[in-house]
Amino acid sequence: MIDRSHDIKPHKGKEYKKKAREEIIDREIHSIYRNCFHTCAILGFVILLPVIISLGSVTEIPQSNSADVLYNFTFSFYDNGSLVHMNNTIYGLPDNDRDTLNDVWENAAANELSPRFSLDNNEEFFDHPEDKVVLFSRITPFPSQEKPRYIVFWYVVTWSRDYGKYGIGAHNGDTEPFIMIWKIIDNQTLALDSVYVHAHDGCNEHEDVWNATGISCNYASVCDFTLQKITMKQTCSSLGFFNNRLLLFVSKDKHALFPSGESCQSSILMEPSLNWNWTDPAGSMLNAAGSISNSFRQMSFKYYQFVQKTHFIPSVFNLTDSFSNIFKNFPMEISITEECNISKETPLRFPAFNTGEPDHLLITNLTAYGFSNEPITGKECGNGLRFSGGLACDGKGATPVHAWLQKFPEILKQRFLMNYN
Repeated sequence: MIDRSHDIKPHKGKEYKKKAREEIIDREIHSIYRNCFHTCAILGFVILLPVIISLGSVTEIPQSNSADVLYNFTFSFYDNGSLVHMNNTIYGLPDNDRDTLNDVWENAAANELSPRFSLDNNEEFFDHPEDKVVLFSRITPFPSQEKPRYIVFWYVVTWSRDYGKYGIGAHNGDTEPFIMIWKIIDNQTLALDSVYVHAHDGCNEHEDVWNATGISCNYASVCDFTLQKITMKQTCSSLGFFNNRLLLFVSKDKHALFPSGESCQSSILMEPSLNWNWTDPAGSMLNAAGSISNSFRQMSFKYYQFVQKTHFIPSVFNLTDSFSNIFKNFPMEISITEECNISKETPLRFPAFNTGEPDHLLITNLTAYGFSNEPITGKECGNGLRFSGGLACDGKGATPVHAWLQKFPEILKQRFLMNYN
């Protein structure tokens, strides 16, 4: 189920751990498919689950109560995966979620069109074989069922846990949403238009839209250590593809999504400012220390450049050219950035399931998918409905899957709906 085309390379003694993790993930994915299909059959739910039988080229759909015919959908990809052609129309029956799209195609397409994910080499997820990652998807025509011009794929990357930044801010349950907008060429052909990604919350919350072709630029907030927004930083990138599938990069332990490793690595979360907040003395002290350190670093680096150009060293310091290199690298600049060390391994593929429409759900509980006692709408954890990754409520949790699947971001409304009003 996980695409691996070459051996895993050792990395800091984790070769055995990662090989074991790969086997565990593979077993769990097959177990999720088997358990869910059997559970759905027992409960009488109409959920058609795809079984991948090749590297994303053919999907066979098992028979169920809602389909008397065994469907075979083939997906042919072109232009690195930004254009896909199916052998059958995407519309028709069965249509239990009442969106005019064939449910069998939706189930297959949720997997076939889902991206591949490149994880940081030191991602904490690899150290927790009990944890899981599953994609839940909503697929619907846009801007309307009557006059569709696009097919919108909502995806929620659903993790057992957010492991925190340096362990800070960790919590049970993590949901990372993204949306793929596919333009309808005809009833059997789609072309990728753009990809929307939402990441973080609070002062670091940002929304990005990446065009399928060319370079796109987006802005993200930078916070200081008292969690106040101090500036906006631009990040530019193009989308990447791997084996005819979109490739997304996952930030270490926090799981924000990026179109490239470089766009992730250059993303600054926090840096010091001159702000002082008496309600946050620790953050204020970090702001002060960081500002002093960064100022000294700038002055010392300018001194280093001066020495390199003029070879002038005040005799009172009795310094040498080699010793002046200290001023080049010390003190280190204080800031916190995303981590997306580009993995040398083959990107991962996680199982994806079609949830149906929010008002006609095909999936209502996530237990069969590896998240025990988790309704898709969330569970009450004392701070509202939250997703806890199948674990205990910890007072934090994440936005429930169902809530993400209902949100059509304002940035996308402005981009698309203005053309049809």
